[in-house]
Amino acid sequence: MKRDKKSFIEYGTNTQKYMRYITQYLTDKYGKINDEWYISLTMLADNIEILEMSRYQVRRDGIMIPDRFGNMIKHPLLKTIVDCNVQIVKLLNEFGLTPKAIYKLRDTAEVDDSPLAQFLVEQR
Repeated sequence: MKRDKKSFIEYGTNTQKYMRYITQYLTDKYGKINDEWYISLTMLADNIEILEMSRYQVRRDGIMIPDRFGNMIKHPLLKTIVDCNVQIVKLLNEFGLTPKAIYKLRDTAEVDDSPLAQFLVEQR
C-alpha cells in the first residue's frame, strides 16, 4: 500500500503537520515506511486528532461543567485527553520517537552484539 503526502488529508491541520513530521523522520531514518506501519500511524493520527478536538472543547467549556442537576463536575473529556495522551506515548515509543525510546534503542544497540543483532544490522 503506497501512501502519498496527502494520506492524512482527512485530519485537521495540526494532525497533518505532526504526521508529516513523523513520516518524514521515519523515512529519513529507515529509508521508507513499511506497509505494516500504516495501521499504527493511522492509530497515532486518530489519537492526535481526538486529543486536539477534546482539548479545544475543554478550553471552550472549561474544566468544570454543570451536570443535569446543575452541580459542577469535571469535564468528561478530561478522561479522553488522558487516554489519548497514554496511547500517543505508547505509539511514539513503538516507533522510537520519544527520548526514552531513543535512549533505550541506543543503549541496547551498544550492548547487543549477538549473532541475531549482527544479522539484522547487515540486512539494513
